Amino acid sequence: MPTQIADIIVPAEFTAYIVENSLVSSALFQSGVAVPNGIMSAQLQAGAEFFTVPFWKDLPDTEANLSSDDPTVNSTPLKVSALQQIVRKSFVNQSWAQMDLASELSGSDALARIQNRVLAYWERQWEKRLIASLLGVLYSNVANNAADMVIDISGLSGASADFSGDAVIDAALTLGDRLGDVKMIAMHSTIYGVYVAISNPFSDGLKKVISLFFNASNGSGLRHLRSNRSRNQWSSRMWRRADA
Repeated sequence: MPTQIADIIVPAEFTAYIVENSLVSSALFQSGVAVPNGIMSAQLQAGAEFFTVPFWKDLPDTEANLSSDDPTVNSTPLKVSALQQIVRKSFVNQSWAQMDLASELSGSDALARIQNRVLAYWERQWEKRLIASLLGVLYSNVANNAADMVIDISGLSGASADFSGDAVIDAALTLGDRLGDVKMIAMHSTIYGVYVAISNPFSDGLKKVISLFFNASNGSGLRHLRSNRSRNQWSSRMWRRADA
């Protein structure tokens, strides 16, 4: 009777490790819309969980006085007012680990892989925080300023509820005379696909950025490579507080 497969040991063969990188984009964060703020960075070295940034408002557009030669007519002095902004610090960290024996048996260094991907991990984290902060400005405007900087077409019907150049222009015009300050628009890839399919409603100076973000898992263990981003604060060139 000949030797058959059941009589032998078939060896298992594996290739060398390859990598699978996240497809989650951090294009918005990398675009330059968020930049370090010198004043905030200096305050981050101090204690406390938050700090206050007072600021002077501009002079109001009160009508100027008409001058005359009447010595009894005097100008009534006006005033300039100040408000404050509260900056909340975020203390965040993450850690990863490997057992030496696990890497030795696998034939590939897990910690080296971790080291190669730490920067990309934090960029995705800052992307999610940046989007959450911008949404916070949006929700604050809805809650406190009668949504005067929001154009919501989601409740409309038919073509009126679809993404369009008119809708984008209407939203941008909530800035009034400051329309020219808009430099960037962030959108989901599905909406971007609609944009590509229609005529370009944007000015040449308006940069288009697509940003997708999803939840990613992480691990911990005994041998740690720790990456700390404990004190990071970013200001935005694009957004401003409507109620500042």
